[in-house]
Amino acid sequence: MSKLLTYLPETITEKGITFKREYHSGEKAGMDYLVQCLKAQGIKYRTVFVLAKNLRGRLDLHGKPYQPTKWIFAERNILFSTQSL
Repeated sequence: MSKLLTYLPETITEKGITFKREYHSGEKAGMDYLVQCLKAQGIKYRTVFVLAKNLRGRLDLHGKPYQPTKWIFAERNILFSTQSL
């Protein structure tokens, strides 16, 4: 499940479950690895896209629309382990 927000909260609450901000998508490979770890450990997560209101519908220097930043929010703290994959 994903959401589009205009601000970046520390936590989000959905259906009584609190998700904490864990990861910013600097690289797609890192994001994919994180999602695999979360699935392997059975941790619920949410993908949140953040784009400021003043950037909606605007173009950057190259004439392309601004893209939202992608963040992962997890139900609890993540324990990275290559053993779980």
